[in-house]
Amino acid sequence: SSHFASSYFQSAALTCSLQRSRLLCMLPSAAFAVTAPLPGWGPRLAPHSAADAAARARVATAPRAARSADRTRGGDGEADAAVVAAAALVSGATAAALLGQHTRGKRSRRAEWSRRSVAVVRQAACKDFLSFVANTGSPAHTVLESKARLVKAGFSELKSGEDWKLQPGGLYFVTSEGTSIWAFAVGGKFSPKEGGVLIAAGHTDSPCLKVRPRAKLPSKAGTVQLGVDTYGGGLWHTWFDRPLGFAGKVVVASEPAGLEEKMVRLDAPLCLIPNLAIHLQTAEERVAFSFNKETHLRPVLCKPCGSTAPASKEKKDKKDKKEDDEEENLGPQQPEELLAEVAKAAGVKPEQILDVDLCLMDATPPCMVGEYVSSPRIDNVLSTWAAVDALAEFADIRSSNGGLKDSVDICCAASFDHEEVGSTSATGADSQILERWLDKALGSLGCSWSAVADRSFFAELRLRARPSPELRRQAPAAAPTIAG
Repeated sequence: SSHFASSYFQSAALTCSLQRSRLLCMLPSAAFAVTAPLPGWGPRLAPHSAADAAARARVATAPRAARSADRTRGGDGEADAAVVAAAALVSGATAAALLGQHTRGKRSRRAEWSRRSVAVVRQAACKDFLSFVANTGSPAHTVLESKARLVKAGFSELKSGEDWKLQPGGLYFVTSEGTSIWAFAVGGKFSPKEGGVLIAAGHTDSPCLKVRPRAKLPSKAGTVQLGVDTYGGGLWHTWFDRPLGFAGKVVVASEPAGLEEKMVRLDAPLCLIPNLAIHLQTAEERVAFSFNKETHLRPVLCKPCGSTAPASKEKKDKKDKKEDDEEENLGPQQPEELLAEVAKAAGVKPEQILDVDLCLMDATPPCMVGEYVSSPRIDNVLSTWAAVDALAEFADIRSSNGGLKDSVDICCAASFDHEEVGSTSATGADSQILERWLDKALGSLGCSWSAVADRSFFAELRLRARPSPELRRQAPAAAPTIAG
């Protein structure tokens, strides 16, 4: 995905007219699609196939791993790395055709190396995504990981409440509430009369279970259970019998008499939603798995051994009095055991915690299964990673032929919060947040949105198909070649 997005930024900067309002580019596992024109969209890109777009990709868009491999093997760097970048973007059949055409008349080992390089590129991309998603767990952590990568790539953070002084060739990013992010690279030859705004976008949130503000539930069978709410459109039956951790933000009291927001991520398995043993189920329940979200989706907080021992009468009386007091205050209504773990991760005392915003997450690390990625939060951390990685890669291009230095556009990677629940929040894609950011950035560069709107467009990542139990996909005409 990141290779296409990088090519997307570059190809958009090099071509000049658009005669179709929908551009689809096939990828091995997903596809980016220009799904809707921005207001005032006019001619922008010439119609071309995925193979055409990939074939025009130059050595600068090839991943660093491929360029490094080429140098160590002493190959024809510019030609071969361009083919690697092109082949990484298309289906297996098209890639083979491109490789075959490029290596026709050359030694067979060159063709074999090129084919292996495609596999190396794909494997490197998968591993990079795994390292990205392994540090997420909540929208705030997705933004935090994106910021870390952007800063490493040379991007500077802007503050929404401050004046922006932007320059052509500059690399910038801005966040909102710590859960939405917009990164952009201003072309070295940005021109309001020739350029536009090119945006690759996704969202930072994923379907999950969220800890309720009053999550404390009565103890049953010596266990501590948590009250949770479903967030987004999740396949909730997959959350049963799965080790779960926590990620999110907490608000703590700080000195002197202030409030502080802290990020916490507990990746150790702390919770489990147990399934009902088969011998306790009815015949109907065995055939069709069903559950009640209120009574069955209750994670059990796995306490240390021995903590289920019955409390003394004195301790029980103190606990009952504390629970009665909590009913009258505005503090977090959370189990003491959970607050103790969260406080440890935040580096504060449990009594300092005033409120929590915690997502439950799969505590099993993401991994590769053969050539496939097995990971939580693919919807939609995948597109956030792809857009951020592609923008950083494009900004790193130092060639004098098509890189950021010669671009007339503003290339952007945006990722918003609350897509799973309608995008209508203050940090969602349906808010005015992107419009405000665009107005501020373009104003700093001496132009306005109306001056570049006709040459701008927006692309988003779409998940496409699955092979079983039957082939299902969102767009029949745009299904990818699985593992192609």
